[in-house]
Amino acid sequence: MFVVPAGTPQFYEPRRVPHGTVHRTSYESRTLGAEMSISVYTPPGYETSTARYPVLYLLRPGGRSGVTYWTRFGLLDVILDNLITDQKVRPMVVVMPSGYPQPSDRDDFAEQSEYVENNERFAEDLFNDLIPFIERTYRAVTDADGRAIAGASMGGLQALSIGLANPDRFHWIGGFSGLGALSRNPDWETRFAKPFKEPQAVNRSVRVLWFAAGDQETGVRARNAEFSRMLDQHGIRHTFRAVTGWNHQPGLWRQNLHDFVQLLFRE
Repeated sequence: MFVVPAGTPQFYEPRRVPHGTVHRTSYESRTLGAEMSISVYTPPGYETSTARYPVLYLLRPGGRSGVTYWTRFGLLDVILDNLITDQKVRPMVVVMPSGYPQPSDRDDFAEQSEYVENNERFAEDLFNDLIPFIERTYRAVTDADGRAIAGASMGGLQALSIGLANPDRFHWIGGFSGLGALSRNPDWETRFAKPFKEPQAVNRSVRVLWFAAGDQETGVRARNAEFSRMLDQHGIRHTFRAVTGWNHQPGLWRQNLHDFVQLLFRE
């Protein structure tokens, strides 16, 4: 990938603004029986402040990109530095876990089984170990109104599945090309059984449910559009956006991230 600069800098290009810090650290997962790596972004001024910050748990696509995906390819730190300086987002902590239920990335899953295994075991680790570690270690807001979850591709499916099953824990939920791993005719009523059975609980708790797909990622866009129709049928408030000119690729998810974070943690 490469960038051809134009006269006006893009939202993901570095500017002379105050910079946050990207930390590489690890935590002990008793759930998984392993030491797990994570990346954590803290906003400009975090080190000299005593304030508590809302937290976005940002999940990555599958493959071997590791916990650095959102800084290497998504340019998360650059995007947030610029938006915070422009006062378009509230300063926040962003947690970027591995997304896999073992210490290192792997690519030897049987087709489709990756997502079933990850959603279940990753969710257990998230609630039992990762969130408690973050809230012990960083000055994080510890209620659901200060907690968001989002992700791209594999991470988007995880975020939508986990977030909608736990509206009491996440009040802000986002998915970027997040339903591509599902079959062509997914059993929506089984996969999203809890929110579909309790739509009023979702609407009471979730402040933003936002998901997107590129118009050129045909199958993924179709499943996202169908999911939007299912949410409409169950009366669950949401926003679905089909983004023109994009396929299943990092540039789309960078744009999705830029748009989504501007909706978060508002009064």
